Amino acid sequence: MLSRSIDAPALPATAHNMRNFIQFVYTHEQLLKEYGGIKITPFSEFKAVLKKHRIKMMTPSTIQQVTQLHEYDRVYSVATVSATDKNKQKQVLPLNEMDFWPSLSQFGTKKQISTISILPKMSYFLKRIPRTDFDIRQLSQRSLLSLCDSRCLGQFVPSLIRAHGPGAIFPLASTHQHLFSFDYHHGGGLRYWYIIPASERESLRQIFHRETDSICLEHGNILIDPLMFDKYGIRYHRIVQYPNEIVILAAGALCQSFTENAAWNETIEFALPSWIYDGHANVQISCQCKLPISSLSKTIAEDSFHHDKIQKYIDIYLNVDIDNKSVTDSTKEYLETNVTSTLFDALLTPWNESVDQLSIPFIETSLFENSTQEDGD
Repeated sequence: MLSRSIDAPALPATAHNMRNFIQFVYTHEQLLKEYGGIKITPFSEFKAVLKKHRIKMMTPSTIQQVTQLHEYDRVYSVATVSATDKNKQKQVLPLNEMDFWPSLSQFGTKKQISTISILPKMSYFLKRIPRTDFDIRQLSQRSLLSLCDSRCLGQFVPSLIRAHGPGAIFPLASTHQHLFSFDYHHGGGLRYWYIIPASERESLRQIFHRETDSICLEHGNILIDPLMFDKYGIRYHRIVQYPNEIVILAAGALCQSFTENAAWNETIEFALPSWIYDGHANVQISCQCKLPISSLSKTIAEDSFHHDKIQKYIDIYLNVDIDNKSVTDSTKEYLETNVTSTLFDALLTPWNESVDQLSIPFIETSLFENSTQEDGD
């Protein structure tokens, strides 16, 4: 069986690239769309914008339960269930790729493994940083999403993700409304990603629709052994993410991943012009299972993304170095008139955590009943 997996590209990023991160990603957009994702390694001093303290968390009250759906196909359902005291005390050794996938292939048994917590509106990036440094809280606001209204833009805030131990699974899923996604690895075990580009998405859906009606790609509760992608000729790309590395997912891509050990990651979504032009913003969700479609997405209205506004955004923010460009009064007036949350304000105004903002986590899962306390900057 011939593997159709090629590792996704890995790109180094200078301090200048990180200051102009959206522009940097935009210059590599064709590569990103081809592979569905890329890995970016920031310059060594990048950690200076990170907090040195970690959130203290209680032991989670739930675990992930993995069940092989069919005896001859390595496709698994992933559910979150209550943990027993025995499960909580169980120590598991780190799991690399060679050990992880064979450990799941036991038809008729339910394997219980480490789980994941999502902490919306929380970040390990410093709040008070110089304007010239990377600021995750401004990432969405500097992207094409800056053209939508403030209520819409307020949905896009960082979320911390805690993998509590080895083998914690991020099931096969897309981002909210097929947006682009930024994921930074703060520390802990390696994270193994398997990414399916948007161009392969429909082929995968048709294959599983033909084979069985019990597998749905839209609800984030399925894990597929890469051997199955090879079996059906689905092109996918692999990334091994180390601490201090960034994974960018392209609009419309599907991905799944697992962690080698306990780890901290941080994620936020953003948009580039191709999100509109390639039809990802108005994609119709095709779901063959009985779970409610309404739980999959909160729609972003396309009314704000007119062609002339998109082109103006490209001309000003993606085709030039904004640090060295003299922005005219007429340009600023245009943006203040046509864009509710202007990028000029976004560059100068710290993110306001007191605003009642909605959070759209990358993985749809329950937050554990635990106490969290964030240390100061």
